[in-house]
Amino acid sequence: MDLSKFMKQLLILSRLRHIDDLTIKISNDMPISIDVEKDYLYNLGIEKGIEKGIEKGIEKGIEKGIEKNTIELVLNAFNNGITLQLIANITNISLSKVKEILKNHKKL
Repeated sequence: MDLSKFMKQLLILSRLRHIDDLTIKISNDMPISIDVEKDYLYNLGIEKGIEKGIEKGIEKGIEKGIEKNTIELVLNAFNNGITLQLIANITNISLSKVKEILKNHKKL
């Protein structure tokens, strides 16, 4: 007899009644096992986790790209004789950040 159908129903009902911790404890003590990778809600959670991970990765990649571009802009402007204050105004970053970038690249 396939008990997985009943276990799924039990899990859903326990989640609705907010007793899923107790249900999980009891089901772990039962002599049957559940393949969690076949559980719809488990897979849905995995999919959402992957989507969030991809979104965060894209956001971080964009941020790093913008930061790299800003650094290149600051270095290029400095190498072409533009004043630090003007670089800060053009790049919309603080003067101290401009100085930090230049120090990190041994330009100051």
